[in-house]
Amino acid sequence: MKEHKNQTFKDRRLSPATDVRDRRFVKCDFQACRLSVPYTAVPEERTRIINCSFESCTFSGSTFQSKGLLQQVLLHNIAHTDYMAIGGVIFDRVTFKGRFDRWILDSDHRGMVVGFHSVTDEECAALDGHAQAAYRTIEWALDISDAEFKECELRPSVPAHLVKRNPETQMLMRHDKVVNSRWQENPALKGNRAEVFCRWVARTYQRDTIIVAPVRNKKLCAEYLEGMKILRGEGIGEVG
Repeated sequence: MKEHKNQTFKDRRLSPATDVRDRRFVKCDFQACRLSVPYTAVPEERTRIINCSFESCTFSGSTFQSKGLLQQVLLHNIAHTDYMAIGGVIFDRVTFKGRFDRWILDSDHRGMVVGFHSVTDEECAALDGHAQAAYRTIEWALDISDAEFKECELRPSVPAHLVKRNPETQMLMRHDKVVNSRWQENPALKGNRAEVFCRWVARTYQRDTIIVAPVRNKKLCAEYLEGMKILRGEGIGEVG
């Protein structure tokens, strides 16, 4: 495995034909880099990051976005200056470990720009279908069980059953259980995070969803954990 240490990577743009394999990045600084700059909406054409680790690195600007595959990747103690939005990416055994700031993890391709136009509904459906077909062959997608986030929105385009989590701070909510619970009529769920979580699952995501407590934000984390406690007590949120 080739090691890069204390290096700066600036304005790198990887094409879908690019494979980055067997690399270890330690204390590197990535500035305005992009994982993939797609020129077509062909679902199989993806930039692939395989068997790589990013340890104590810093990111600024858009780094992991659009039509990528992350396979056997470790992200450990990552700092960045704004939200890290990883969209349109297939996750295959990707581990988050240590401290992180604000992340959005998504395998949906809506809004992705190809060449000079946004993907059409038909192109988006083909891209999303390819990602979901890939997930049917993957042992597990993400391991966030040892990760501490300031904020993490893990969208259900990443199948919840393929995510390894810490059950104390990362709760699985099943869509069917939420919609059948009459949560809108439950007084215990009024005016707290539990109500918000149910609304997310039932109306916004409409699929099984993992709620990730922002453990690096003490005040907000306390609200999340209280909401999780209520939902578990009502038999709506998963206990384990």
